[in-house]
Amino acid sequence: MQHALGRIKPAGLTHRKLAALIAAHVLFGFANALLRLSGQGNDPATAMVLAVGGRVGMPLSTMSLIVYGLCFLVQIRADRSLVGVGTFVNWVSVGILTDACYGLYTRTFTLPDALPWRLAAALVSILMFSLAASLYQTAALGVSPYDSLSIALSRRTRLPYTACRILTDTACVAVCAAFGGVLGVGTLICAVGLGPIISFFDRHVSRQFIGAADI
Repeated sequence: MQHALGRIKPAGLTHRKLAALIAAHVLFGFANALLRLSGQGNDPATAMVLAVGGRVGMPLSTMSLIVYGLCFLVQIRADRSLVGVGTFVNWVSVGILTDACYGLYTRTFTLPDALPWRLAAALVSILMFSLAASLYQTAALGVSPYDSLSIALSRRTRLPYTACRILTDTACVAVCAAFGGVLGVGTLICAVGLGPIISFFDRHVSRQFIGAADI
């Protein structure tokens, strides 16, 4: 997920960028909830928050505010240029929307236990997640508290962004495992395989929607 996050810069707030930002976070909610429902593991950050929240008895919506709040404290100290309206939208909305969408899913349908169905649900959720990430990153209205950690680390250490992202994601996976959380193929794909999918949506959806002149 290096592409847009690696070149965050001050950007004007346009109607299309705002629409992309809102659509992205609604999609994040549906995608995270479906991936959770599939039982194939969430993205590393969400998996960690779910695991810690499950251990202390807090829902994702509450635990994410706390965990990403701690990340935000690091973010404003390490690199305030990464902070924007998108930072706060992501911090506040992702956990709440994911919990709401998960509740909607569980009330409206039951996902069969058969592995092919669950893998299919995980695949659909990963495509949704990738489109959401593409919209949010291309809008360039601020980096989420968690995403900012790997960017700031790369800028301060001069290590490649990809290496820093793998480091932060691996740390999340380790915490998730330590707290007895769910890890699976969805976690692995989110950790190492989203880049090409996001790049596809960049070229064919996000840049066309937002407009090349606004990027």
